[in-house]
Amino acid sequence: MKKSLTKHLALALAVLMLATLFAGCGAEAQPAATPEATTDSQPSGPVQGGTITLRVAFDLGGYTWLSATNQLLTHYVQGRNFVWDGNEKVNILFESCEVSEDGTVWTVKLKDGIKWHDGESVTSEDYIFAREFWGQIPVTENGITDGSVYEATDELSFTVTLPAPNFEYDSSIVKPMPQHVWQDVLPEKRNDITDIKYSIGCGPFKLTEIVPNEYYVLERFEDYIGGAPYLDSIVFRVIPDAEAAMIALESGQVDGTIYDANQSTRVEQNSAYITYSAPSGTLQRLDFNTQLAKFSDKETRQAIAMLVNKEAIVNQVLRGEAVASYSCFPIADPYFDDSVVNKYEYDIDAAKELLAEAGWTEGADGILERDGERLSIELISPGVPEIEKAALIMQEDMKKAGIELTLKNVDFSQYFDALYGAEPNFELAYQGAGMPKGLTSNWKYIYAMPEANPGRYENPEVTALFEKAATKDEEIKREAYSEIQRLVSIDCPDIPLYEGNSLYATNQSVNFDEAKFDGSGIIVVYPEKIFVNQ
Repeated sequence: MKKSLTKHLALALAVLMLATLFAGCGAEAQPAATPEATTDSQPSGPVQGGTITLRVAFDLGGYTWLSATNQLLTHYVQGRNFVWDGNEKVNILFESCEVSEDGTVWTVKLKDGIKWHDGESVTSEDYIFAREFWGQIPVTENGITDGSVYEATDELSFTVTLPAPNFEYDSSIVKPMPQHVWQDVLPEKRNDITDIKYSIGCGPFKLTEIVPNEYYVLERFEDYIGGAPYLDSIVFRVIPDAEAAMIALESGQVDGTIYDANQSTRVEQNSAYITYSAPSGTLQRLDFNTQLAKFSDKETRQAIAMLVNKEAIVNQVLRGEAVASYSCFPIADPYFDDSVVNKYEYDIDAAKELLAEAGWTEGADGILERDGERLSIELISPGVPEIEKAALIMQEDMKKAGIELTLKNVDFSQYFDALYGAEPNFELAYQGAGMPKGLTSNWKYIYAMPEANPGRYENPEVTALFEKAATKDEEIKREAYSEIQRLVSIDCPDIPLYEGNSLYATNQSVNFDEAKFDGSGIIVVYPEKIFVNQ
């Protein structure tokens, strides 16, 4: 049973990791910090009405938010219990959400007057139904197997009882499903739906038209609990190719698009656009396979970390549209603290000294050796362009210290098997890591559960600190998470590289001032507050 559970956790974690691999310069990722917007002139004052067309890089995933692979439909159509506005949690559907002192019972009260798009009222029974529905779906498909028990106490209130304390479970409480719409649908058939009536949600917009892989049309929901949107409608147009997207923006076919660092000069020097930049919330890193003899000691891993010139990668590869990372937590995490970590600044001489102390000596071909093994490292990546360029920088620096680095690009299936198979089958791996804001405790799956993390890292002190952080006491929690970041940096099971910025551009007609740009892939925090400038 334990083996099966950890395998499921590893798979679930793998899905999250793979989803963030390309998050960085303009890609979709996790919740971000306060963004910056730049423009020569931004007309102000909300205007009612209008339609805008926004480009998305991938199809949104289906006729319902339930089958969607993109969180935009969840955010704009389904509706959310609460949102993160920077580091502030703002209730949307919830009136209140409180946890018991022992962390095992959550009590939720809904706002009065929440309506589904068809006019029916949202009640606590819609939450109970959603929990039962997702409970019949495998965990590897985002089903719920956490042992939670949902019980309605009145029309607008329910409790969630957990088998173990969890003081961050509010981020895991299901979003409601309209029971009157879904009650005759088998959970295993949810992805087969092609009837748009099942898209009914309680978010600010209604999904009214779909042409898969081409566009999605969303129309204003007048009775939205957060207030009727300013816009009449939003069209999400699917344009996978980044260059085609820029041409669409320049020609007026779309009003807004994500863009990448390579396009930044082209976009940001054009006064016709308003540009936005915010940390993506996704940490790109290099994972060591700590089961290998050459990476079994932290001194070797630390020395290799000193050979990674993060600033050069940020400036030369990412054109400055990223920040170098040193903590194992991303900047947007509420408990991020890089003041306590060992940063392993770029220093070839210090790295050579540490490698010598770790027992590595120069071989006949100039490559370091220890116990008959050359310090030759294979870095695997699923074909991420940025890491291909970064690898060239790292190769040169590591060569100066007597290390041979080669890059191997593999397809996703090979990459997945190498990292998440029964046993790790890699030496060094590039991957992105991010957790939804409010779920800091989920980092335990990487740093406190060796069965579920690719590099098989384990430190009993770190595991104990995650347990200590499971408390309602904010001071104790913050101290525990800071100490986790410090200890992980010392152990160096991975090398944090950088967090790319999410970049977005709109023409001058679109105004995100009140909506608040967000780097996590939802575009804005408050979709109902997007408006068209006069």
